[in-house]
Amino acid sequence: MSDNGNRPKITPGVPNIGDLSQPTANETTMSEADRQREAMRGIVQQDLRRDRDEKFRYDQSDGREEDLDMARGGERAYSQDQWSRAMIPTDPERRRLIQARFRDSVLPNLPTREGWKRCWVSTTHNYDTPQFRVGIGYHFCTYEQLQQEGWAADQYAVKDSRNIYAGCVMWREMIAMETDERNWYTIMRELHHDQPYELARGIYDTLDAAGERVRDAGGRTSFAPGMEQLKTYTRPPRQFT
Repeated sequence: MSDNGNRPKITPGVPNIGDLSQPTANETTMSEADRQREAMRGIVQQDLRRDRDEKFRYDQSDGREEDLDMARGGERAYSQDQWSRAMIPTDPERRRLIQARFRDSVLPNLPTREGWKRCWVSTTHNYDTPQFRVGIGYHFCTYEQLQQEGWAADQYAVKDSRNIYAGCVMWREMIAMETDERNWYTIMRELHHDQPYELARGIYDTLDAAGERVRDAGGRTSFAPGMEQLKTYTRPPRQFT
């Protein structure tokens, strides 16, 4: 049927050819998984067209974009050429964007406890599991403990007695754990000072041994500038001692 004999009749809720205000047949039958795949495909294609020299993405879809004009202390009165240059992040802005991306903006912020370090640990990680953390001196944060500290723990509490983490605090697959600062600094020194030094020294020793064999055969060797620093021991930060 048609309206006035020219235009096809539009039925609410039913896709119509040429009517852009109505969903198409593909849109009405597309599942949520299909929509997610299409959205991801769009992100991939957008990134493939992106300038390789661009260091950061200004994502305006999640509401987390930073006000570049405010960062520069001016007013939003750019010409097109000025705005193009303004989109290139400066070094301070890169630091600010890194902090904004990696701060606890997704996971809930656990309350601080003097003398202790708290964090969220994945229960699905292949290696860094809660069992592993317990083995290096971590403890589970209990629901009662965080509630007494004034943290809104009700929505994160595991109250199902059948759950292996009953009485703990979880957010999705993440569970809250803590360790004392002395143990935390010991772990940080091992991972971020002692191990890197041992690896660097191992690289130097391997190269030096290879050079020794060359020299024994009558050849000559030399290290590139800066390689000698691999064997230089650096005192750990004061808080690690």
